[in-house]
Amino acid sequence: MTTTLRSFAGARCTAVLILLLAVGVPPLRAASSPPAPVSAAPTLCAAPELVLLSCATASGKVISLCGSPDLDELRGSLQYRFGSVGTKPELSYPAAPQPAKTAFRSGAIPYSGGGAAYLTFEIGDVRYTVFTGVGKGWEKEGVVVQRGTRRLASLACRGPWSSEIGPELFERLRIPADPGESEFEIP
Repeated sequence: MTTTLRSFAGARCTAVLILLLAVGVPPLRAASSPPAPVSAAPTLCAAPELVLLSCATASGKVISLCGSPDLDELRGSLQYRFGSVGTKPELSYPAAPQPAKTAFRSGAIPYSGGGAAYLTFEIGDVRYTVFTGVGKGWEKEGVVVQRGTRRLASLACRGPWSSEIGPELFERLRIPADPGESEFEIP
């Protein structure tokens, strides 16, 4: 799993970076480096889209975050997709292309031995949170679906996965912080 977790805030940034490197999280890419294509993880992204996150769940459904090739702060789009490979996704958000900074909110959570990052969006009164995280002895990725405080679903990734989401990406795309960041917990 490739995880880019950076810049939690001020002095904590250096401590977190040292901690991440100590537990074996790969070094960060330069902000100008586009995400690498994913080969091992199943994906709902189509060439030449950027695969920013992709994995299969226990049911075989795939969770993907796909970026247009021109994705940056001012151009391009980011889309969440859920469904089966080879068929039309069951859910695509946003339905029409729009900049990531208008469609999503972001969050980062520091942990002992690692950290987590997530993107969240709402459709009506249902909140979807796509996350990736690493801690002492664990790595997790998936999506949590909630209505208010009631968890409707928590789908964990199984098998190979890839994730490029993290504070570096959020900063580069100017995705605003989630106002409820302190409330989200990795399942």
